[in-house]
Parts: sequence; structure tokens; C-alpha cells
Amino acid sequence: MAGGSAATQQQQPPTARDLNGHPQIPQGGLFNLPGITYWSEQIENNDQNVTTLSSSTQVPVLLPANLTNTDILYREIIDVNLVVTQALNAGTVFAAGAYNPYNYVGPISLSMQNQFNTFDVPSGIDAKVFELIRPQYSTFADDYWETNPNRSLNGIQALLSTFTAAPAFTQAAFSIPFSLDIPLGCWFDRYFDLDPDGQLRNLAPVRAMVTPQLMSGSNRIVTPRFTMNPILAANNDQGPWVVNAAGPTASGTVTLGFQRKIVYQPKAHTDTPILWGWQYSRETKQFSLASRSQADLVLPTTGQLMMVYYRLFDPSAANGGAAIALSNVKNAWLQYGSGLYKYQDTALRAQRRFQRQHNNMLPPEGIIVHDMIVDEQGYVSNQNALNTLDTSSCKVHFDFTGTLSATAYVWIGVEALRFVVQQ
Repeated sequence: MAGGSAATQQQQPPTARDLNGHPQIPQGGLFNLPGITYWSEQIENNDQNVTTLSSSTQVPVLLPANLTNTDILYREIIDVNLVVTQALNAGTVFAAGAYNPYNYVGPISLSMQNQFNTFDVPSGIDAKVFELIRPQYSTFADDYWETNPNRSLNGIQALLSTFTAAPAFTQAAFSIPFSLDIPLGCWFDRYFDLDPDGQLRNLAPVRAMVTPQLMSGSNRIVTPRFTMNPILAANNDQGPWVVNAAGPTASGTVTLGFQRKIVYQPKAHTDTPILWGWQYSRETKQFSLASRSQADLVLPTTGQLMMVYYRLFDPSAANGGAAIALSNVKNAWLQYGSGLYKYQDTALRAQRRFQRQHNNMLPPEGIIVHDMIVDEQGYVSNQNALNTLDTSSCKVHFDFTGTLSATAYVWIGVEALRFVVQQ
């Protein structure tokens, strides 16, 4: 019946109106419209900060200022420019490890609301792996590791992936530039808003950014923490080079450039993006695999788990330590609840799925990825995220083809949404 019945019409919620009888625009109703929302990428505080590297110890980066406390912050883009001088001096070093040059950069962390670290990784390689899985631009795949021009790595990774060699240690002074991202949120093609207990708030998904940061206000005192690894390290996971015979020396500097991606300060709630009750996070924690032929490891994050990667490493392997080859991994099962499986994978099956999700890209050697938010149509959605708030016992189970060494371990990186109380 045209127009519907009177009963149906009465069930429709009334349109909210202002005092003049005009329809009210909801929060975010004008966000991202031309002429209203203005995007910008601009210099951040601490841009071009210089730190002297050490050949033997980690060095904290001293940043003189906090992040700019205006506008709506979406992402910090960090330019890393290494200038290194090194000499063998009749000694020798092992060949460059799988993570060189990204592991010149050590631990990075950022806490936006003093509740937990929005970003917390042990090494530049982990920051780069997160980027590989969730890049700023979805089209950036052909040369993701920034090898052209003047980069130290080359090419798309082969199956189960290996890096090509970085510059030889015998080289004189050289420069290595690359970038690292610290995102403050994630774009979803289909976002389902949830209560803290995991119950749906909206049945219809929306395109959304979760969670941009409103930087205005005197209480937004935020400073990222960076530490640079020693040039000559104990193993190839703790730094770019390992001394094989005494004699080598190394020195250098790193210049960190900071650029912020923002939306200029909105005028009202109507052009302010919706602030969902979730905080985006990336964190990586270490777990021992010493002398294990199998392992069950509880995932370290509470919330909506969007992606998990496993970076396996053995510091006592030949040539200064090495990533554990995935041929040693028989099974990698992501489990939850009472014996339920999210993925019951071999290493090959996990890599094959990741290739199909991410335009034929593969992670570095020794890394397995379970990405739960890119579906078969290529949409990014939290529909299939593993939610620890309404399930329990979220863990990964490994079976190895043999017993690992007494020093083996795995770094587990988790991309998640954590429920927060907005401040």
C-alpha cells in the first residue's frame, strides 16, 4: 500500500529538530564534506631531530617537544635517515641479518590517553611489518619496502620470503632512508559498533575511522618514545650487525623527521568525526619457545583482535642469529573459547591466504600472519574480529617439525581495538 499503513508510520522515530523546527544534523553528519573538512599533512614538532648512534649500546632519542596539541590527528609519519660510517679494521662481521636496516631502530611506544600504549613495538622491523599488513594506502604494494630509489632491500618476497643483502659492512659512509608510520586509527569499509560486552550497537555497518585523536586542549601532552639499537649488537634481532671477529668499528647519526596527517580543527560537533568507544592499538610482545616442539601461547591483548602476526627468531642460530624458517612450523592454529578454531593452518596455508588478502605481498622471513578483517571481497571490516570481551582463551597453538633450540622465541604482534572511556 502506497505510503504504508498508519501503524507503520507511527512506528517511525521522529526527526530531531532544533528550536526553529529545522532538522538537526547529527554528530559527524558534515564530516569529510568538501568545503567543510580540510585534510593536511604538515610538519610536526620534533621534525629533523638528530641523535648520535652508539656502536655498542641502545640510545634513547631525546625529543624536545610534545606532539602538536591542535586539530584531529590521524597518523604520525616518521622519516628515518641513517648516516653510518663503519670499518672492519682487520676484523669481520656476519652477513646482514633478515631485519637490516629496519632494526637500527629499537623500541617505539606512544600512549595517547595514559591507559595503555596505542603503539608499542620492540624494533623498527615490527613497525614495518604492521605497515605491510595495514598500509596507509591500499595501492602501495609493488614496492612496499621502499627500495627505489636508494633503498637497501629489493623486490617482492619469494614464497615463505627472504630478504636480499643490505649494504656490506666494508662500505664507507653511506645513507639509508626509510619511513615508519604510527597510525592513530584504522579505516573500516564496514564498521560494526559494539558495547564493552561485545553486543551490537548498530545493525547496519558504516564506513568509519576508528579512532582519530582530538588533540586540542592542555591535557593532550603526548610524546612518542624512540630508542635506537646499537650498530654492533649481540644478535641480528637486537641490531643490524654482529661482530664475528674483533676489530670492526661503527659510528653514525640518525635524523628523524616527523610529519602529521590531520584534519584541521572542526567548528562544531556536526563536522567532528564520530568518536567511537574504542581505541586502536598495535603492540608486540615476546614469548619463549625454548626447547619446545609445540607451544600454546595466550594472546597478549584484550579487545577486538583484528590481526595477529608471529615473528619467530633464534638468537643462537649461525651467523649472529636468524629468523626461524617456516619449514620448521608444522601447524599454526588460532584458537578461542572451548576448542574452537579461527584458523587451523599450516605455515603454507597461512601464507597463501595472506597473499590473496594483500595483493600477492608476503611478510619477511620467519613471519606468519592471521589477518581477520580483510574479507574475500577485499573489504576491511571488524565483523570477523576475534573479540576477547565475549569469548575466552584466545591463543595460538604451534606444532614444530622438531625441538627448537634453548634460545628460540616468538614475537607476537597484535592489532586491536580496545574499549576506552572517552576523556
